[in-house]
Amino acid sequence: MKSISIWKAWLIGTGIICSIYLAWNICVLMATKNAWIAPILYVLYPIGWVAPPIAAFLVAYLAPKRKILAGSSMAVSAAVMLGLFGDLWDRFGNGGDFHGLDGYMAVLALGLTWNALVCLPGALAGYYAALKKQRKDV
Repeated sequence: MKSISIWKAWLIGTGIICSIYLAWNICVLMATKNAWIAPILYVLYPIGWVAPPIAAFLVAYLAPKRKILAGSSMAVSAAVMLGLFGDLWDRFGNGGDFHGLDGYMAVLALGLTWNALVCLPGALAGYYAALKKQRKDV
């Protein structure tokens, strides 16, 4: 099995998370002006919840070594994206739940805790899927 570098795998996972979170924030911003976009949010909402574990699975599956650590690192990416998009949302004048540096740190801490809980099983599943494929190829 030809694998890609660990950095490329990490960029793929981070790109998945960033694109889903970006789409969510754009749709929320547009839904405040156009009501017809609101149904799209009902589709993106569950996708946003499962994006980090799916990204963790892909990163663990694609990484050449340290698969579980690489997949679990998606928890950090997802937490940073949550905090970053929340901060940008606040800076552009929209109401947010957490304001300022304290709010960013609170979102980061909560997001890191939650995403660590959901990314670890995704990383383990990716590791075992890659292990199974590797045994099958031999």
